[in-house]
Amino acid sequence: MHLVVKLTPVSALLYYDYSLTVGAEIERFWYRSWSVVSFGFFLNRYLSLLGHIPAMYELYASMSQSLCFELQKYHQVLAGATQVVVGALQVFRIYALYSGNRRVLFLLLGMIAIGCVISGWAICQTWRSDHSDVGSISGRIGCDLTMSQTQGQYLAAVWACILVFDFVVFVLTLYRVLKIGRKWRGSLFTLMLRDGTLYFGVLFVCHLANILTCLVAQPVFRGITVTTTNVLATSLITRLMLHIRDPDFTGRQYRWPSDEMAV
Repeated sequence: MHLVVKLTPVSALLYYDYSLTVGAEIERFWYRSWSVVSFGFFLNRYLSLLGHIPAMYELYASMSQSLCFELQKYHQVLAGATQVVVGALQVFRIYALYSGNRRVLFLLLGMIAIGCVISGWAICQTWRSDHSDVGSISGRIGCDLTMSQTQGQYLAAVWACILVFDFVVFVLTLYRVLKIGRKWRGSLFTLMLRDGTLYFGVLFVCHLANILTCLVAQPVFRGITVTTTNVLATSLITRLMLHIRDPDFTGRQYRWPSDEMAV
């Protein structure tokens, strides 16, 4: 029961953040021409909003063990799909930041492809692993979310791939903005660096927590931060894209207080 209670605020955060940003979404995406980036924005947004409904059912409803197993597989696929969509949006962002440099594009796409292969293999292995080292939990609500040590090791490899990709994206963002120089200080590039740094910092902690809980935590706590990571990744990349389309950037230079202090 305590596991479900801990996950409840995470589910609420997803829908609360949507209520805060839906007005900006309508203004900055619904009334503009459609593009691949717009499609990615909506896919990221509503895949998470709608996709977490069965995941919440998994936590709160009473059902057979076979249905629980199917919902757990669904939850893992949802987590993987969410991270792929978020990664694709990061590729669009870096591709624009590097003015359409194809070498950067192929590097990131190659990393995504390799990560998908490794992650797909690891997730399939978790479905085939036994639960012999998992103890039973009495008085639980919803499905038994305990995870064996073998399953935890496979899933740790998945999150390690995502962590490496996010680190490369962060380094590419930092390198590009620093290379541009002080003449762009206070511009959209500054915003992208600030948001990118915040995004990487938060997700680095989440990915590291996923890896550590999968490897060293007790069976009931293995992977406990996965839902948190997916919700934060979706919400943060949404806000990154909303900030880039902020009308305050139209026709004038934008400065942050920290830029003024650095003068």
